[in-house]
Amino acid sequence: MAGGDETAIVIQVPARIGGLMDTARFARSLSAAAGEFGEWCETQNRTRTYSSPLGDQWPEERD
Repeated sequence: MAGGDETAIVIQVPARIGGLMDTARFARSLSAAAGEFGEWCETQNRTRTYSSPLGDQWPEERD
């Protein structure tokens, strides 16, 4: 289990032969993806000069 102030991630190991190996492979893939996402977030944070309303960022999400 991993988490922060408002988020938690739980990974359950399947109770079958090979479940531990499948879970290990998934955890490594998740780790790599999390690192890439973290780098993307840092890049986005550095390139933004102002905080726009959510509707301006994603206009298709408006009601």
